[in-house]
Amino acid sequence: MRIRKAFLSCCVVAALGLLPTQTAMATGGTPTAAPPAPPTSCATGLFQVEVSSGPSFVSCTPTASNPSGQCTEIEYQVVSGGKPDHVAAAEGIGIQYVVGPGNQWYPPCAGDPVTDVGEKSCHEQAAKFNPTSSVLKFKIGLAGHRTSGATTVATKKGSNIGGCRILGIGLEGGATSEFQIVQKAETQDFKGCAVTFIHDSTGAVLSAELNTEESTKPACSAPGADPEACCSEVITSNIDKLSLTLDVPGVGELGAGQIGEGYISSGTNSCTTRVLGGRVYTWGSPCP
Repeated sequence: MRIRKAFLSCCVVAALGLLPTQTAMATGGTPTAAPPAPPTSCATGLFQVEVSSGPSFVSCTPTASNPSGQCTEIEYQVVSGGKPDHVAAAEGIGIQYVVGPGNQWYPPCAGDPVTDVGEKSCHEQAAKFNPTSSVLKFKIGLAGHRTSGATTVATKKGSNIGGCRILGIGLEGGATSEFQIVQKAETQDFKGCAVTFIHDSTGAVLSAELNTEESTKPACSAPGADPEACCSEVITSNIDKLSLTLDVPGVGELGAGQIGEGYISSGTNSCTTRVLGGRVYTWGSPCP
């Protein structure tokens, strides 16, 4: 029997499982028990599925959105019931890879079209694979170091679709969903010139602008500003290669630098450059 729409409740459970495990409040303010910890094995009806490895932190291929090259990985395996036609699971936003035959992953909110897992659930992404007689497990890797929580795994065999609650991986530690309107302001001061960086909920920089209120020197664009004692506007550039050689006295040359995160002073220390997520932000007093 086809039970597509039964997954609405499964997805609600998955959403709740990603929240901190604290005492819930029922209608009327009555304390209730915290939800149980997600199981590492569950039955979808015809099949038993288990977490065969993870969640664990692993090295992965660095990308523009994940320059650290760190991922969180989980692996699911069908351990009884034979070979399903289709297996799907919902994890947090930021799937970087899926390993398994016939694999595919979908955008947030879209869900898996076969089982409806993750449909209209905009804080997560669905991934699927099609098992073979010799391969009954698949891995899902999410960019960054993630927290664990409850999610949904589903199987399909013929016209029968079933799902169950199981351990999954969700948001990055301390982060919130990118679909929430959350921004963080961070102000960096260099020799009296302050720049405010606005980050979204994933940590990406949305903007970087000179903060004239926090700066102790005027902007170079201000009328009558002393060109030798003013703050330049922020120069922003995208980079895919950073030319930098480190030579430490007493240690020797340490070789060429790679893209990462940090600060570089230049121009007789009048400029500072911040390298962040494949972009460089340069400002100073004064700074070309």
